[in-house]
Amino acid sequence: MGRTLLDKIWDAHTVRTEDGGRSVLYIDRQYIHEVTSPVAFAGLERRGIGVARPAQITATADHNIPTVDQHLPIAETESRRQVEALEANCAKFGIEHFGVGNPRQGIVHIIGPELGFTQPGMTIVCGDSHTSTHGALGAVAFGVGTSEVEMVFASQCIIQSKPRSMRITVDGTLRPGVEAKDVVLYIISQLTASGGTGYFIEFAGEAIRSLSMEGRMTVCNMSIECGARGGMIAPDRTTFDYLRGRERAPQGAGDGGFVDAQLLGDLGHGHAPVYVQRQYLPLAGRQLRRHRPWQVPQQPLAALAVVAGLGAEPRLKPRPVRKIITGIRHSRKSPGRSTAPSGRTACGTG
Repeated sequence: MGRTLLDKIWDAHTVRTEDGGRSVLYIDRQYIHEVTSPVAFAGLERRGIGVARPAQITATADHNIPTVDQHLPIAETESRRQVEALEANCAKFGIEHFGVGNPRQGIVHIIGPELGFTQPGMTIVCGDSHTSTHGALGAVAFGVGTSEVEMVFASQCIIQSKPRSMRITVDGTLRPGVEAKDVVLYIISQLTASGGTGYFIEFAGEAIRSLSMEGRMTVCNMSIECGARGGMIAPDRTTFDYLRGRERAPQGAGDGGFVDAQLLGDLGHGHAPVYVQRQYLPLAGRQLRRHRPWQVPQQPLAALAVVAGLGAEPRLKPRPVRKIITGIRHSRKSPGRSTAPSGRTACGTG
C-alpha cells in the first residue's frame, strides 16, 4: 500500500510508538514568539533543565509589537513584559532571536519560509495555530500548546497522535481574479468549519500547483479554519525555486544542496501517485469565483438579535466607529502584485 506525503514525513521522524499508538515525534524546527513561550521557559527553570537543541529553535517578536513607531517603548504593560521576557530567555538559553529592530523580525509564520529555515520534509511546530502555513513548502507543520512548547525545548520531541490524511484536489485553471484565498474559502464553505477535524489535508491538482509560494502559504495557513490539524502541498519546482538563495536554506551545485530527483520522489512530487486515506472535494478551478464578503446577504437585525439571545425587538443604540484595523494576516501576494503593505505586521494573530 502506498504512503501519503504525511506518512512519509511522519514515519521518518517517529522515534518510537507508545502504547496506545501515539508517536514520539522528532521536531526539526520550533518557532517561538513572546506570547506562548514565557510559561514554557518558566517550566524549564522550575525543573532545572535547559533547551536540548537551541540551534533548532527560532524566535521572533510578532504578536505584541506595534506596526509603526517600533523605536518607541511598547505602551501596553503586559505586551512589553512578554517581549522583554522573550529577549531575556533567548539570551539565557542560547536561542537565536529576531527582536524589535532586527531586519529579520516579522510574522513568525512568514520569516521561516522567507529566510529559508522552513524546508521540504521537515517537522515544524510553534505555539500558534496557523503554523500550518509552513506546509506550503512540503513540511508537516502544526500548532501546539505551551506545555508542548516546553516539551520540545526539553527533548526536541513531542508526543502526538498521528492525524488521518485527506487529499483535496483542485483541477483545471482558475478564472482571472480568483486567487488562493478564494480557493481555500470555497473549500472551507464546502467542508464546513469542522469538516477537516482529525485530518491533515494535502492540497493537490493543477490549480494548486499553479499558485505562487505565497498563494500556497495562504491555502495551508487557512486549512485550520475547517478544523484540520494542518495543511500541506507536495514540493515541486516552484518550491525549490522559491528556496534557492534564501539566507538559511542549504545551497550547493545546480539547484541547491537539497534539490535532487531522489528528494522529489521521496516526498511525493505533485505528479507522483500517492495513496490517500480520503479523496475529498475534486474541484474544477473554473467553477471558483472571487470571494466578495460584502455581497453576502445580511440577516435582518431582529433575526441576528434572536440568535444572540437579545429578543425579537432589540434596542440597540448606534455607536460611532472610532478605529478600523485592517491586515492581510492570511493573504500573501507574489512580488509585483497589487496588494496592501507586506504581511509583516502585528495587527493580530491566529
